[in-house]
Amino acid sequence: MRGIVIDPGEAPHVAKLPGTEQELSHWVGGPLKTLPFSTVFAALLYTDAVGKALPCRRYMGRWFYGRLLLVGFRNSKITSLPAELSAQLSAQWKETEVVK
Repeated sequence: MRGIVIDPGEAPHVAKLPGTEQELSHWVGGPLKTLPFSTVFAALLYTDAVGKALPCRRYMGRWFYGRLLLVGFRNSKITSLPAELSAQLSAQWKETEVVK
């Protein structure tokens, strides 16, 4: 499954991700929470790692910590991110505040 990986202090990059939520959870290192975007069929997957991981990005007035994933999201299901949307979201999240 195609998605975008964003690590603390790093630029976003498109990567092949595991195909299930359970595998993604294991790969990221904890239970995932989902924040769907209202304007596109995509979502931010993150862990509730406040105090346990480095700050990664500030989005919508809130800090997100540790590894973040951007994936396709339609009908409440995680899907592969289309190539055009991957490029658009990578550019958008590259400009989001980064902590180094």
